[in-house]
Amino acid sequence: MDKLLNQLRYIKAGAICMFFALCGNLFKGDALNNWYTQLTLPAFTLPILYFFAMGFIFYFICGVLLYKLFSEENNKKETISLITLVVIMMAYYTTWDLVFFGLRSPMAGFFAYIPFTLFVFYIFYRFARLYPAISIVFLPFIGWLAYAFFWLINLWTLN
Repeated sequence: MDKLLNQLRYIKAGAICMFFALCGNLFKGDALNNWYTQLTLPAFTLPILYFFAMGFIFYFICGVLLYKLFSEENNKKETISLITLVVIMMAYYTTWDLVFFGLRSPMAGFFAYIPFTLFVFYIFYRFARLYPAISIVFLPFIGWLAYAFFWLINLWTLN
């Protein structure tokens, strides 16, 4: 029974992450091929493959967090709160795709990025307080957020 319950936790965490990842890709539409390729990119722009890899890492991190929370037996109120925050964080990330690619606007993408980044830091703080070891999974994404901040400012000013 425990093995089945554990597998269901993996499936549930993975399904939630896949849902948001698929929505984000749908929101990109043809903008990635038609609009993004026409932009003047900052000189320090990484190849597009890195952006895809970081998206994968983001959803992997969310999956790890959700799995950990689904496995939590204590402090149910806080666990439900953190699950909700992780889901909202994925919704924010997906919304950024909609704003940046849907509106085809680096400026709108930058302004949508700011509350998303603040929200990520808030969630990191909440996890670091309760689960210091698991909060380490945020660190690669936090590094990416710093890069993306400067990239978006430069992208906006160039276009």
